[in-house]
Amino acid sequence: MAREALVLAQEDSVVRAQLPYLLSLVPATDTVTAAAIHQFMGPTATMDRDVLRQVLVQHHVSVSIAHGAVRKLRNTIYVSFAVLLLALAVTGALVDPMLRIVMGLGALAGLASSVLTLTTASAVPGPFGLVLPQVLLKIAAGSLTALLAVLILVVAGLAQLKTGSRGAFAYAVIFGFAQQAFTQLVDTQIKELAR
Repeated sequence: MAREALVLAQEDSVVRAQLPYLLSLVPATDTVTAAAIHQFMGPTATMDRDVLRQVLVQHHVSVSIAHGAVRKLRNTIYVSFAVLLLALAVTGALVDPMLRIVMGLGALAGLASSVLTLTTASAVPGPFGLVLPQVLLKIAAGSLTALLAVLILVVAGLAQLKTGSRGAFAYAVIFGFAQQAFTQLVDTQIKELAR
């Protein structure tokens, strides 16, 4: 708000020096405002300070909306992670130790799959980072996906949970990594925000 007020109060030479920056803030579709700012660039041209202030106001509003969207998604991811973590903690306390190993292997596979997230992460506008929430969600989702998949396979008779049985552990790693399919929606939303 102070910057918006300064455009109205500063000397012409100071405001004229800011015109290229203000022009860069004008959306490409607003050719009328861009043309007006180009006219202000002449050394003797009279500047309409209200037009310049409105450019800053519109820019600040759009930045605020973008930051709000990123913050909302970040908070949604953290809440989802907390719910999954609570469900995993309760489940971990109730299940067989072999299933705890399955959960741990799924979490490790989810962590390994988050390397894809780190290598393809798009920077979102503003001060809020989304990589850490993404990684945490993938770890929890990997653990839960592995647990559910192995339980389904055990019930279907396609895998066994006993000491020395590597089949269930291999499935845990595969399905823990496969959580990528479930968390792809979050990845897509983050890429949309980064545009």
